Amino acid sequence: MAKRRRVGNLLALAVLSTLTQRPMHPYEMASILRERGKDRDMPIKWGSLYTVVQNLEKHGLVAATGSVREGGRPERTVYAITDAGSDESSATGAGTGVESRA
Repeated sequence: MAKRRRVGNLLALAVLSTLTQRPMHPYEMASILRERGKDRDMPIKWGSLYTVVQNLEKHGLVAATGSVREGGRPERTVYAITDAGSDESSATGAGTGVESRA
């Protein structure tokens, strides 16, 4: 029997794929996804994005690595993909249409 994917949400797969580039905060993830036109494939809403990132962290697919503050802006938590997240992204990445840029 085929192994069931841990991540079935398209936005979660796109987040994992985006994090293969480098650690970043959700605002930057959303900006990169929009630059790539992924907002035409799926809705990228702030509430949904933060919920997805929290769920990925809860399941050990991403981890908070610190926080950054730029100017007078609020502090932003930076996330990195874990080994388990990389495995999941590699196993399912072909279907997301989100390419990793090394």
